[in-house]
Amino acid sequence: MGKTKHKHIKKQRQCPTGLVDLRYIEREEDDFGPNASHGIVSAADVGVVQLQAIIDRLQSSNVEGKESAANYLANLASQPGGVMKLLEGNVIKAAAPLLVDKSFTVRHAVAGALRNISVDGGPAACQTMVDLDVMTPLVALLHQYNGEWHPVHSAESKIDSKSEIFKEAIHFLWNLCESSETAVSIFNKQSLLPVLLNCLSVETFGKDIVIPVAQCLHTVSEDNQQVISKLNEPVVLDSIYSLCSTTEEETTNLLLKTLGIGIILNVHSGQLVKCSPATVTLVMETLNVTLTASVLEKMKTLVEMIQYIKAEDKKKENIAELESKETLLTTCARELQDILIAKQIALEILTNILCSEDGDDWEDVGSSDTSEEMILDISMEEDNAADEKFPATIPCEVHEALVSQDLVNKVLDHTNVLDEEIPSVLEKHKEGQNILKRVKTVRCRAFLCINNLAQGLDKEDLGSSTNLYNMWIHLAQLAFKQTDPKDCELLEAATSAVRGILQKLGESGASTLFQQTTLPDLQLLFEFGRQCTDTSILVNLVRIVGTLGCLLGTVPEDGTKLLTKNVGLYLLEIIHRDSGLRTTAEALDAILDVFGEDHLDPMAQEIGLVDKLRQFLPMLIAKIKHQKKSLGEHKLIIMTAKTNLVRFIQYKTKGSQNGHQ
Repeated sequence: MGKTKHKHIKKQRQCPTGLVDLRYIEREEDDFGPNASHGIVSAADVGVVQLQAIIDRLQSSNVEGKESAANYLANLASQPGGVMKLLEGNVIKAAAPLLVDKSFTVRHAVAGALRNISVDGGPAACQTMVDLDVMTPLVALLHQYNGEWHPVHSAESKIDSKSEIFKEAIHFLWNLCESSETAVSIFNKQSLLPVLLNCLSVETFGKDIVIPVAQCLHTVSEDNQQVISKLNEPVVLDSIYSLCSTTEEETTNLLLKTLGIGIILNVHSGQLVKCSPATVTLVMETLNVTLTASVLEKMKTLVEMIQYIKAEDKKKENIAELESKETLLTTCARELQDILIAKQIALEILTNILCSEDGDDWEDVGSSDTSEEMILDISMEEDNAADEKFPATIPCEVHEALVSQDLVNKVLDHTNVLDEEIPSVLEKHKEGQNILKRVKTVRCRAFLCINNLAQGLDKEDLGSSTNLYNMWIHLAQLAFKQTDPKDCELLEAATSAVRGILQKLGESGASTLFQQTTLPDLQLLFEFGRQCTDTSILVNLVRIVGTLGCLLGTVPEDGTKLLTKNVGLYLLEIIHRDSGLRTTAEALDAILDVFGEDHLDPMAQEIGLVDKLRQFLPMLIAKIKHQKKSLGEHKLIIMTAKTNLVRFIQYKTKGSQNGHQ
């Protein structure tokens, strides 16, 4: 979940089988709110004098002045460079105390402004605001809601200021806790959990309040034993289960149900094996409903609204009707956001369900006193672990649901590119831009989920070899032909999916399906790798090329020999260019996999493989020695690659002397 404005990998840990655990990926959040920017302010025009004027207004005794200054901040935050200017000055320190101002209108404006800054500034801005002590007034504000209170429903449609302030404050708290462990620690120490738990009744508080409360609770309950122990209390757990009980098909209910199962899984540390059969069924049914929900029609409706408003805005005739259409557009966009957020959460849940619980056991491997013998032993244990067809901790009900509900293809549908007309219209409107960012996040999660599905399921569960091959072609097209080369986030996820499906094809021995592979196909991958500067993407590509080489090496066709030879030359190119040790280790591992079989020795001799590797070995040893203290979490694969390379050279040299080459 989390913020739509900025998303980056905090720490992407992988299980021994290469499964991606999304619990360690920072997530994103929506930026809707009454104070969202409409482009009124230009950050480039704001200097020291203007910032001081804002501070003076915020610190004045005039209510209208403080409110207008807060609205100015909200607008400025959405302008390029605006957040940086606000964080560099003393504006945040001046604004934050107004969260507990005597005037409700000032509180509302300031809460909305700080929320906008937390969204537009991303995780870095959130951490900076926590460092500037925004949590102190925020905690004081939220403690005012710690007790019996409920929204006031007015027949005259009057604004309930207390409820509106609470919604903005909870959204702001959620953003801070998404991005800052310090914020979560303060959340625990200041006992803010009761404030959230008091507001989980849809009947009392309405969905507009319950949804951000559930989103915040979903975030702070992740790996937080202090919160989890409280959520485990029967009365509290019942209220969480009630979020999942609605049978209505509104988009907000879909989001609530998905959040509900997310919180329930957090209570069980993400392990379905700890849940009752009824809960497992509830989780899988909710995932299925959420991933089945369609967004295309709503997206087309949003496009039509944007086009209509753009056309009418030029005429400037019926202003009242135009404002009415803008309201409808905002409602449609919010519904789309709700569905997309629900899908994002569902994909994260499914991805982590398929992630082995032993994924963190490699955290400390790589300390400076770890012997190479120990590393080699561990690597062999890892290979054995990777042979498991399905994680032992996954209940059979989950496996059955994955197959019977066809969740693989439903996840695959979320990787597709939108029709060209839709993004071309959406990117011209603020609400549309937010939708496109959310769609991208959903696509990233879907790609990562496909990788874990490929790792965790048997080939039979994923379909026939032909179906798998078609899936690989489809994903490769998306990754290497339909993704912006500069979009590292999406490319890393997409290449992970390609790698996972291709690896499954390699394990199934479906080499004959690759007889149609051509040299231009490989050259597309090679050229992509030559232009790639992102290590994670390049590692995925090396694995893809290596698996292709293994598959092509077993095809009994003369035409594939040239392809296998080119794979070898490309992998040699990778290790000889100034790649990082992680990439080099992956390339060496791929070379050894491709040319490990004796029947490929003549081809290896044609490209001078063993001689080139022998010449490279001293350079590798020197490089490892020089960087030994900085190998970190990659030490295992790097040291194993070096050890295996020595053995490979010795074996092939001995074979050559015995006449095998």
